[in-house]
Amino acid sequence: MGTINTTIIVKKGLEANRLGITPVEGELLYTTDQKRFYVGDGVTAGGKLVAPEKLSEILDVDLTSPTNNQVLSYNSSAQKWIAVTFDAANATFNNATSGLVAVTIQAAIDEIDSDLDTHISDTENPHSVTTTQIGAIPTTQKGVANGVATLGADSKIPVTQLPAIAITDVFVVADITARDALTVQEGDVAIVSDAGSGQPNTYIYDGTTWLEMQKPADVVSSVNGQTGVVSLTYTDVGAEVSGAVSTHETTYNHASYNTAVSNLASHTSNTTNPHSVTTAQIGAEPAFTKNTAFNKNFSGTGSETNVARSDHNHNTTYEAIGSVSTHETTYDHSAYITEITTLTGGTF
Repeated sequence: MGTINTTIIVKKGLEANRLGITPVEGELLYTTDQKRFYVGDGVTAGGKLVAPEKLSEILDVDLTSPTNNQVLSYNSSAQKWIAVTFDAANATFNNATSGLVAVTIQAAIDEIDSDLDTHISDTENPHSVTTTQIGAIPTTQKGVANGVATLGADSKIPVTQLPAIAITDVFVVADITARDALTVQEGDVAIVSDAGSGQPNTYIYDGTTWLEMQKPADVVSSVNGQTGVVSLTYTDVGAEVSGAVSTHETTYNHASYNTAVSNLASHTSNTTNPHSVTTAQIGAEPAFTKNTAFNKNFSGTGSETNVARSDHNHNTTYEAIGSVSTHETTYDHSAYITEITTLTGGTF
């Protein structure tokens, strides 16, 4: 069987003429000027609008002359919605289930507006938005384990939030016992003042035990048997304080030494020939004294030309000193005369 194309022709005309026709039930009318469809029910003149575009076109709405601020109020007697003027200030409001305190429409509107303003200005998360919903990190995870590190005022991660292994503590303790009592972690250093026999040493902790840190081989390892910070005193090198009485002075008699020094000074300054040096030792002639040897007393009897001597006979005539005589050519009196001129005191 072939396809039959059927064209349904609907009764059409102007809107002004539609109400003069009462279409039978199911009959369609189409207004060419307003382009609307009406369907007949066999009773209603002009049929019933198929798809109303205005409230006034709805059959159960009585909206003949609507004005501003009117609202639809259902009238059960007329079974229609009737346009009435709305007075929000005086219209009653049932607040039984609204949660509002207002009893009029206007009061309810004002209350809602106020609540809305309060809600909008609320910055304490009134909608209970979670960090997961907005992709944020909870503040409870700041600076804690399994959380996130924070920055200090210097834009650096605080030391308290760095892993403990990243920090090396240096401890200065008195001895090995104090070192072993430390609470340490790998990498910590202990400087022990007395690591044994009064000697200092430095150790580093490897996580299990303390390891001695090696010292450079080309540095001074000790001074006078001491290591570390050495401060020598006179007792460390067997010396004594200058001028102090010590055990050494009580053992060794320094008084004798002082006496010897004094005696030496006196001896050195002695000009009275303390060593009894003789004229022969120094290649000199002995000095003569009165009435001995050649030097005889010239105050005996006789005059200057007749001097009596037992060892040198001058009983003959003696010439005046200084004159050349036969006697002077025989005896050399030059040395004698020289000696005489050096005498002080006495008479000739």
